[in-house]
Amino acid sequence: MGALPRVRVSGEQTGGAFVLADNLARRGNAIPVHVHDRNDERFCVLDGELRVFVGEEEPTAGPGTVAVLPRRLCHAYIVTSTAARFLTLYIRAGTAAAARHWPWEAAAVRWPLRPPLHR
Repeated sequence: MGALPRVRVSGEQTGGAFVLADNLARRGNAIPVHVHDRNDERFCVLDGELRVFVGEEEPTAGPGTVAVLPRRLCHAYIVTSTAARFLTLYIRAGTAAAARHWPWEAAAVRWPLRPPLHR
């Protein structure tokens, strides 16, 4: 599976206040269950669909959905549509904190992927 994250606003640009990344991912791309001790995370789905795991909940997030992932709460996601584009906002974190959770299969993916035609 592949994904291509692009940092749009870096931790260096915000003095460590936040990082904003634009992600393009194929079906099946996922981040395993993990916890952030020092930062909160948000996903804003622009296109496609994600299944988001937040604590004990597993909501589906489609276009226009913002998933709130508080610090110290187990979370993960998987892309369930053909492709998905979503923003990730890491609050109170530098680039290093965000980068360790990004899927590094990006070398096999070209920007832009075709937008999903069917869900």
